Amino acid sequence: MQVTRILAAAVLSVAAAGVMAQEIDRSSPAPFVSQRTRAAVEAEAQNARVAGPSHWASGGELNAATPAVVVESRVATRQEVKAELASARAAHQLPRNGEI
Repeated sequence: MQVTRILAAAVLSVAAAGVMAQEIDRSSPAPFVSQRTRAAVEAEAQNARVAGPSHWASGGELNAATPAVVVESRVATRQEVKAELASARAAHQLPRNGEI
């Protein structure tokens, strides 16, 4: 019983793929014509190397200001963490699953 259902689903999916197939366009595409010179591309690549990883993090804009990341370096003891958790539970301030 299960085999016939799986076989029927496979046959229908192959038939559906054949119906959705389009005719191949065999004409050659238009040739690519560059709008920039090789020297301009090399200069942009060199500027990106100098800018470092922040260039790519900002979406590729070389002049975009990147925000400073401030990391709080606080070491809490186990008792402090447990106390913070208990107070957050009492105030119903814990995030739900997937909200972090």
